Amino acid sequence: MMAYESLKTGAKKYVPSDFMGPALFLCAALSFIAMSIIAVPGELLKSLLQTGKVSSVPSGISSIVKEEGVFGLYRGYSGVCLRDVPYTMFELGLYDNLKRVYLDFKKR
Repeated sequence: MMAYESLKTGAKKYVPSDFMGPALFLCAALSFIAMSIIAVPGELLKSLLQTGKVSSVPSGISSIVKEEGVFGLYRGYSGVCLRDVPYTMFELGLYDNLKRVYLDFKKR
């Protein structure tokens, strides 16, 4: 969420108000991608622990890196992005756009 707020603040400075609606959706997508770089390896390890394929987080990390390299920690990353980027864009982008419309209406 912090990445989204930071991107949104930057967008308010540089994006004309006519394009702020679509810019909020882009901010949401970029913030998810930034967050997912940290979260995806943890989600992969969690699923491997739950299915019993690894016995601990350290052993899971070492076996993945040993067998597949560092990028093995991002196995399934494209699927996560295909599922979650549209959802995040919808959730955050729609919320802020509706909030903006409501506040504009309230000012009248």
